Amino acid sequence: MRLLSLLLPLFCPALLLAQAACQPMVGHVGMRDVRIWTQMDRAGELEVSIWSASTTSTGPVFQSSARVEPETAFTHTFDCGGLEPGTDYRFRLLLDGLPLTTGLDTTAMRFSTQPL
Repeated sequence: MRLLSLLLPLFCPALLLAQAACQPMVGHVGMRDVRIWTQMDRAGELEVSIWSASTTSTGPVFQSSARVEPETAFTHTFDCGGLEPGTDYRFRLLLDGLPLTTGLDTTAMRFSTQPL
């Protein structure tokens, strides 16, 4: 059995992909901030990056990372600030450096800050 658990990822690399336990949820959205709740399927270093939806050539306007652990049910809420009012944003999540896309609706990983 132990040998099987070591060999399985070699023949099924999808098992190594990071996965969220459920779709990330955008919480309160203010004029200059947003809260994003996440739950992963395992422990690891979770990172959120936020970009202006109208620009793809520039880097993220916000980045933060946190460790998710079993003690918190692998959850974390990111408090993201420094955003511009009335702006459309998109975000992405990485777990241990791997993008989280499997089983997620990535088109829903966006929000708009409140206007002035």
